[in-house]
Amino acid sequence: DRTRFKPLLLVQERLGAFLDEVEKVCDPDEIEFLQDRPYKRSDLPGLIARTIARARSFDIILGGLEGRASTSGLIAAKLLGKPFLGWIHIDWRPFSEEVSWRQMLALRAYKMADRLVACSAGAGDNFSALFNIPRDRITTILNMIPCDAILDAAAVPLPPEHEKLFDKPVVLMVGRLEEQKGYPHLIEAHDRLIKAGIDHNLVIIGEGSLLYVIKDQVTRLGLDDTVHFLGFQTNPHR
Repeated sequence: DRTRFKPLLLVQERLGAFLDEVEKVCDPDEIEFLQDRPYKRSDLPGLIARTIARARSFDIILGGLEGRASTSGLIAAKLLGKPFLGWIHIDWRPFSEEVSWRQMLALRAYKMADRLVACSAGAGDNFSALFNIPRDRITTILNMIPCDAILDAAAVPLPPEHEKLFDKPVVLMVGRLEEQKGYPHLIEAHDRLIKAGIDHNLVIIGEGSLLYVIKDQVTRLGLDDTVHFLGFQTNPHR
């Protein structure tokens, strides 16, 4: 609500598949990139310093993800005496043993936040237990679903090369090809259905470090004809 707030989206790196979409919904003075190249560990002191400098002009600091940028914002808020609100966007209990000590240190620092917002009650409950944070400091705000925008995107015709995939039933997976998404279980489930005589295609939309690991599993199980990798799609809804 621009009649009540003047926001600034402070982004540490000008990277990502949705840069064009972000810049469409932000006025030029509402978004700022701290650097145009990928992050290096030696950049951190400078990024924190620049975050502090920008935070001086604002009343409240919001941490968009539990990571480096939010930690920089939390440091800035504490040094400047401004309130900090952090976002808990996943259930951290399953992943707390898989991330680096630096990530865990950043998560523990969330104890100093004035308020936390979790995307589900379960994510909030587990974060509270995992990091010994009073549950009443964590509010649940469910992720929004922009129904009209999704319906409009779904009405866009498929690319011709993808139309034949939908001549039979399809199971569609959209997500990063990373460990926490559980792709080996999905491929195994697909294999069981195929062997049970349930003919269908498994269509996977996304990119990630496990692409070739997952493709090897598909090949080992003889599923190359029924598992299809479409890579990143700006419009998965269609």
